[in-house]
Amino acid sequence: MSDQILISRPGSVSFRVLWRLTIGQWTVFFVILGIVARFVRFAVRFPLSADEFMLAANLLDRGPLELLRPLDHNQVAPAGFLWIEWAAVQLFGFSEYSLRLFAAVCGIASVILFRHLAGRLLRGTALVFAVAIFSVAYYPLRYAAEIKPYASDCFVGLLLLAIAVEWWRDRDRVQWLWLLVLLAPVGLAISFPAVFVAGGIILAMSWSLWKERQTGRARLSLLAWLALCAAVVATFVGLQRLTFSAQYDAARQIMTSCWADSFPPWQRPVDLAAWLIVAHTSEMFAYPVGAENGGSLLTALCFAAGLWAACRRARPEPAFAIAAFFVLSLVAAALHRYPYGGHARLSQYLAPSICLLAGLGAARFLARIRRPEWQAAGQRAVMLACVVIGSFLIVRDLTKPWQSAIERDHRDFARTFWAQSAEIPTYCLNADLGVTAYESNFDPGYLCYRRIYSVVPPGREVKPGGPVPAIDRPLRCVSFHSEIAPRKDVVLARWMEEMSSRYDQVDVTSHEVRDQVRSWYDVYWFRPKQLALVNRQSD
Repeated sequence: MSDQILISRPGSVSFRVLWRLTIGQWTVFFVILGIVARFVRFAVRFPLSADEFMLAANLLDRGPLELLRPLDHNQVAPAGFLWIEWAAVQLFGFSEYSLRLFAAVCGIASVILFRHLAGRLLRGTALVFAVAIFSVAYYPLRYAAEIKPYASDCFVGLLLLAIAVEWWRDRDRVQWLWLLVLLAPVGLAISFPAVFVAGGIILAMSWSLWKERQTGRARLSLLAWLALCAAVVATFVGLQRLTFSAQYDAARQIMTSCWADSFPPWQRPVDLAAWLIVAHTSEMFAYPVGAENGGSLLTALCFAAGLWAACRRARPEPAFAIAAFFVLSLVAAALHRYPYGGHARLSQYLAPSICLLAGLGAARFLARIRRPEWQAAGQRAVMLACVVIGSFLIVRDLTKPWQSAIERDHRDFARTFWAQSAEIPTYCLNADLGVTAYESNFDPGYLCYRRIYSVVPPGREVKPGGPVPAIDRPLRCVSFHSEIAPRKDVVLARWMEEMSSRYDQVDVTSHEVRDQVRSWYDVYWFRPKQLALVNRQSD
């Protein structure tokens, strides 16, 4: 087929031997499985994680322009992504569903778009393997239900590559290049690492244009390519000045500390070689599953085999583009501007490329087996493994809808706390009153869950700072602390003394949150002294 760019060599065992399903039926099955898995993950409403809290807290009271300023809680996120999240909150209210809606849409759309892209580049065994790996891969599924830009990183990278492939399949259709000119700036506004994808595509396209420089169509394509270069550069520079630099500078210290292991040690060649091996065999290549320190070696080997095979085809430009994604990312890591390797969440823009070439490489390895029955057994093993992984993830999310016990306990407390005595005025010592009685706090989580579960209308919550206002009815104050957070007795005693001038403390309750480190919510119940006097007189 002349319009195929990356294909597995013919001769592998027919997929009809696998439970009598054709290639098309298998790909449809895995697309449906991937969509169902992502929908289930979204629908069961996992408790918010700490990372989600810290980003979502910035959406509580900020407007679109205020989101361009450095974010609180050492967070960084693209302006376009923040605006989409803000719009979802305005339309549907502040909830787990509205906050995760964009990620879920990106996750489900990515499965469908990946099937389309894989069909353009692969066929046979490689096509089914690639779709299966991507559909059931844990990390793309997980981040399709989190309030972070990782699912949109994956979708944007996939979309830009898919449009570029359409042009590579038919160079006469220059409109695909112009579509890239329009969408690349939008992609950069939504996704930080989209610049690596756009840059890799531009580099690979320059190879195509150079090969066809003498043809008439190359001149039309060159004009669109130059416009694409200008659009990407202008958008990147503009966003850098508008928001990227300010966010990065505000969070530079903690980010570089957290990402220290994701920057290559260029000045130590021996350490660099070891670092590269570990980076490419750990969570970065955990598709469909994997682990740190060599736990993703099999996927890395399949990817390398697929990349080698793809680069040797008559039309290697998509493979060149994918290789450029990695090279540009590595350069950025060397400059300490973006991490490379490390946790899979930071490289979701590479997930489609890894799954594509891993599927091709796995099919190539099986094609080298001479005995047809062994080839069929290998195919069955791969397909069964993907079916089991996808099914297990769905069942696990239905039966255990939380990432960790502490996240579950935080939400359980919030639901109970705001449902009980909802009419009683409530204040958080740290978030609302500025009383830092303990060294640690859970302010972002408290504020987000208050907005989600409290009956107080948005905009009428307690404003941070200042003492408890004088009111003539009971109230409660809550604080969060852990066993590793020393209590500041002087601060707590001073606050209690201030409260005692107007209120009587009638009770204190403690709610434990169990994890590796034990934590507690302490709830102090107060009654105005005047109200207590009235009650005594009536008795």
